[in-house]
Amino acid sequence: REEMESLRKKGEVFASKMTSDETRARVRTSTQRAGNFIGDVLRAFGKFIAAIFGLAITAGSIAVLVGLTIAIFSGIGVFKFAVPHAVTNMVLTDSQLYWLVAGGILAIGIPFTLLLLNGLKILFKVKLNLRMIGAVMGGLWLVGIVICIITGMGIASEYKRSATVKEISTLIPMASERIYIRALQGAYDEQDSHNDFFDDLFLLDDEADSVQNRMVRLDIEQSENDSMYLVAIHYSRGKSYEHAKELAAEINYSYSVTDSVMVLPNYFHLSTASKYRGQNVKLILKLPTGKAMILDKSLGGMLDDVDNISDTYDWDMLGHEWKMTSEGLECQNCSDEPKRRTFRKETTVNIDSTGVHIHSEPSSNY
Repeated sequence: REEMESLRKKGEVFASKMTSDETRARVRTSTQRAGNFIGDVLRAFGKFIAAIFGLAITAGSIAVLVGLTIAIFSGIGVFKFAVPHAVTNMVLTDSQLYWLVAGGILAIGIPFTLLLLNGLKILFKVKLNLRMIGAVMGGLWLVGIVICIITGMGIASEYKRSATVKEISTLIPMASERIYIRALQGAYDEQDSHNDFFDDLFLLDDEADSVQNRMVRLDIEQSENDSMYLVAIHYSRGKSYEHAKELAAEINYSYSVTDSVMVLPNYFHLSTASKYRGQNVKLILKLPTGKAMILDKSLGGMLDDVDNISDTYDWDMLGHEWKMTSEGLECQNCSDEPKRRTFRKETTVNIDSTGVHIHSEPSSNY
């Protein structure tokens, strides 16, 4: 009992010390210190994250603004490596280019300028009234968007209509039953570096008054009589049918036939005064039954899904001799090739006493 009584008295003394004001103050102080430490850690971490975010948006904004500046100067001709020179010379008119530059500055430059200002404010604690600045720049940004939309619609309207112009040439009868067909390569194929071209269509010299358009395709069909024809279909788009037909008529494609050799250029020249509006040339060689031909490998890229009895790929037809039979083209020196299945749009040109009739329809080949 004495020991228990002594233990009770010690407990009462300990309880009185723990519940005293001094003890409460000590506990409160320790808790505040721990909370302040945790708060300091969280604030430091938040400042670090904010600094990283500010640095990222600042660096990204600067990079975009520098790229936009380079693109603008490239568009107006100061630099020539950012925007393909063929685009600024052959696709866009001067007024369209200037309006796109102005609209691009407002539509792209303003948002990234605001991001740059926010990044600087976060990094260097700069006091800026971004609400007022943002309201003014927001209005200018909407103006830039409207300019880009209107200019884009104007560019699209230049490709609104399409038209074709057809030229039919009766080839001089050749004594030989076999003709040799090869392509005439343009300057694009002869140079090693193709740095100034747009979608493989153009080779543009800054000081030249014309460019080379490589959109020339060749198809071979059976002639309806004993004559051999070459049908050249010139195609173009324009803001109206009359404009498209005028651009198609301006296409000047020429070829040569010497003895039993036919030379077909794989390009045609397009004046820089005539903007690119999808101009291309489709050649259809009408070969009479019994006539044979050898397709030179230089025609690679020109053949346009030529039908043949063995259903051979265009690239595999090169370098071989083909003879026109009543059933179609038949290879005279080919090994057995695997069959293929294609789906293509077949263009048939019929020549008779009433004129020229062109008919297009989908066809499946097996």
